[in-house]
Amino acid sequence: MSMKKTLIYHLYCGNDFITNKANIIHYMCLKKYINIFDNAVFTVAVDDLANNELISYGIQWIMSLGGHFEKTINIRKNTDLYEVDTFSREFLHNYQNLDGMVFFGHNKGTNNFNNPDLNHESVFKWICGMYFYNLEFVDEVEGIFNGKLRAPDVFYGTFLHYFTKERQKWVHAMPNNLSGLEYCGTFYWINIPKYKNCVTMGVVKEVEADSRFFAEEYPGMFFDRYAYGAGLTSHNDACFDARAIDLYQMGDDRWAKLGVAMGDYEEFTAFINEINKNIQ
Repeated sequence: MSMKKTLIYHLYCGNDFITNKANIIHYMCLKKYINIFDNAVFTVAVDDLANNELISYGIQWIMSLGGHFEKTINIRKNTDLYEVDTFSREFLHNYQNLDGMVFFGHNKGTNNFNNPDLNHESVFKWICGMYFYNLEFVDEVEGIFNGKLRAPDVFYGTFLHYFTKERQKWVHAMPNNLSGLEYCGTFYWINIPKYKNCVTMGVVKEVEADSRFFAEEYPGMFFDRYAYGAGLTSHNDACFDARAIDLYQMGDDRWAKLGVAMGDYEEFTAFINEINKNIQ
């Protein structure tokens, strides 16, 4: 029997929600994979709860994704924690009511496309990669989580990076991070049965969100990757030195090298081209 697959998604609707390119990219990527899920919980976050027009746009964005299942949509006022607020509410404080495998995502990059100093093409590929390398290989994720492929891990995500202790001092400090690892961009799967066992065994301690980087750092607070079953993994178990990779600024050559290291780069390139064609 396959594991139940739940999507938890934070959708921030800013004033430029309709025109912001990041939201268009996220929509096309999520629409392609929406039918792998059995249910979904969306949070529509707005700065002003009285802005019914913007809330309506967010709900329409979600409902037009398709998907052969019922969607739960919560309307929330945006906070300084952004997606971390949804992560805390829907997973951290609600994991007892979840089962199977949960995928957490959000519309990363809306501010990035308004920043002229960033490489927007690199951000585009980053967003695409967070979907492709998580959702294209869902059978691999499930096989790892249920122990059929190898010792099960607790988290599986994209762009797994490791930070040296020196770098941690100036990159949103991670004093309680066991491994110095994080999934850059905060897109990852959670193995709920394994996670619950780790809570029972005391491996996972009770913590509260303390910054907007919390959800990105959370898996590395308690788990490592130096052996199968240590807790953290990714497609082909790819992990990269954060000092050598800047996903905000990479050109085509750097992306080609990264893609080869992650694996299935030709398929990823085809996916990028497909999404790019549909957002023109």
